[in-house]
Amino acid sequence: MNIDIQEQKDYIKRLHTGIQTLPTKGLLNKSEEDGLKELFPTYCDSYIAIEEIAKGAYKRTIHLMNPQTGKSLAFKTINLAALSERAKQLILNNGCKTSIELFEKESERMDRVCKSKNPHLTTPLGYGSLGNYYFFMEEYGERTLLDYIKKNHQEHALSNNSIKYLSLELADGLSVIHDEWLYHGDLHPDNILFRNAELRITDFDLTSSMFGIDDNKKYLVPHSETRSPELYAEQNLDLRADIWSYGIDVLFMKNGKMPFPKTFNGS
Repeated sequence: MNIDIQEQKDYIKRLHTGIQTLPTKGLLNKSEEDGLKELFPTYCDSYIAIEEIAKGAYKRTIHLMNPQTGKSLAFKTINLAALSERAKQLILNNGCKTSIELFEKESERMDRVCKSKNPHLTTPLGYGSLGNYYFFMEEYGERTLLDYIKKNHQEHALSNNSIKYLSLELADGLSVIHDEWLYHGDLHPDNILFRNAELRITDFDLTSSMFGIDDNKKYLVPHSETRSPELYAEQNLDLRADIWSYGIDVLFMKNGKMPFPKTFNGS
């Protein structure tokens, strides 16, 4: 898919060219800088923080880039001492008693699904705690599937051939998760990355077991457009919830928009 490869190269070049003008100072606080130096010394000197990718109820994600190579990493940080009441409730809703339990569960399941080294799953590069902070480091793509589809559909629709290849790559990564008797739980285009012109599934916060271990989990999936009907009915989930989301993602590739709006209530 030469068009995909060329677009990723152009995107990296634009980002690399403008990197000196980005407001990189102050993106990491002192505790985050210390965590980066102490836990991830390999990346500390060669990567710089260039933007905040996301900020949720209890976690924020910083985009790190190597200015020489253009390679990107996602540095996820959680301040355990400053969790809001909403964050604490989300942790309980995910079937965990403490924030550490939630983060350790995500780490363990990331290791399980990524040990296959499947090219369509993001690779975890390390995790750990320092002081009141918990940190993740993993590969980051040049852009998300959400951004990629929105941009392409502004200019031209994706070809059926491109959709076929992207769908196969997504299915390949998803099959590895299901082979571990897990389901992803939030297979939204914003959690699917492009890296080296290949799709990679990321963000395993809600990845759960299909053996009832997480029965006390209240399934609060942040992306309503890809939620399966079982979520709205508060039923136990399994891999079929991912299959529903997968179908929504493929329709999004084809049409450039979600088949159901954010206000969809599952009826």
